[in-house]
Amino acid sequence: MKNLLFVFLLSPLCVFAQISHTVAPKETLYGISKKYNIAPKDLAEYNHLDPNAGLNVGQVIKIPSAKKANPVSSTEPHATENFPGSPENGTPVYHKVKKKETLSVISKQYAQVPLADLKRWNHLSNDIIQEGMNLIVGYKSADAASAPKEKSTVVSKEIPDEPVKAKTSTAEIKVPVPEEKPLSIEPVKETTFVVETRKPLEGEGFFKPEFVVKSSKEESGKAAIFKSTSGWEDAKYYCLHNSAPAGSIIKITNISNGKEVYAKVLDVIPDLKQNVGLILRISNAAAAALGVLTEVFDIKLTY
Repeated sequence: MKNLLFVFLLSPLCVFAQISHTVAPKETLYGISKKYNIAPKDLAEYNHLDPNAGLNVGQVIKIPSAKKANPVSSTEPHATENFPGSPENGTPVYHKVKKKETLSVISKQYAQVPLADLKRWNHLSNDIIQEGMNLIVGYKSADAASAPKEKSTVVSKEIPDEPVKAKTSTAEIKVPVPEEKPLSIEPVKETTFVVETRKPLEGEGFFKPEFVVKSSKEESGKAAIFKSTSGWEDAKYYCLHNSAPAGSIIKITNISNGKEVYAKVLDVIPDLKQNVGLILRISNAAAAALGVLTEVFDIKLTY
C-alpha cells in the first residue's frame, strides 16, 4: 500500500518533468517545433535563440510544456522543411532573388535555413545578393522525385534560369551603401552612352580625409560606371574593386586629364560578362567628378 502511494505521488512529477531534444544533423528549429507541436517562435523564445541563426548538431533544446507554448500552425507562411539532400549527394534547388530580398528574408522562406549554409552553397563572402540571382537554398535527395512540388520561385537544376543579362557594359548592380540607404541603380539603354549633365561637386570627395596609404599599392587599367543617386549632393563616391577590402578608400586618377577622386569600396566587381577586363566600377557621380567622357576609360588606383 505504501509503495502504491509513493508511485501515485511521484507520477505528477514525471509528467511535468523537463523535456529536452538533442539536435541531429540537418534538423531545423521549425522541424523540431513541428515534432513537438509547438510554434517555432515559442520554442526560440523559450530557449533564448535567434530564429535566423540556425542550430548546431548536438545542441540541446528545451521543450516547453503545452501550457507554456502555442501549437505550430499549419497555415504559417513558408512552413516547409529544409530539403533533405546535401551538396555531395543531392540536386540543388534554386530561388530567384526578388527586388529588396535579403539572405535573412530568403532563409525564413525556407524553414530558417542557416545563413552560413546559404553563403557556403553560393560562395558568398558577405550578405550582399543581387536581384535576379539564382540562389541555392537547399539540395533535394536522390528520392526527391516523389516529394511535393515547391513554389514557382524554386527553379530546378535541370532547367535553371539564365543569369541576369545586362544589356550594356554599364552594369545594373544593386549595392547597399554602409550605414546609408541602398544605392538606386537605374537601367541604361543599349544603344547610347549619355555623358552626365549634372554638375559634380567641387573637390575630390567626402572620403578624402579617410584615405590612408598603408602599402602604397598602385594599379592601372580600365574602369566603367554604375548608375546611382549617391554623390551628387554630398560627394560620397563609391566603387567596386576585387582586391581592396570593403570599407577602404581608393584614390582614383583619370589618366586622360589627371583629375582625382577618393571613393569607398563597397564590394567586389560581380563576375559578369560585361565586367571582363575591368579593374574598377565607380558611381556615375564619381565619374562626372573625374571628367569622364567615355563609357570605358583608363585610370590609375592607389590604395
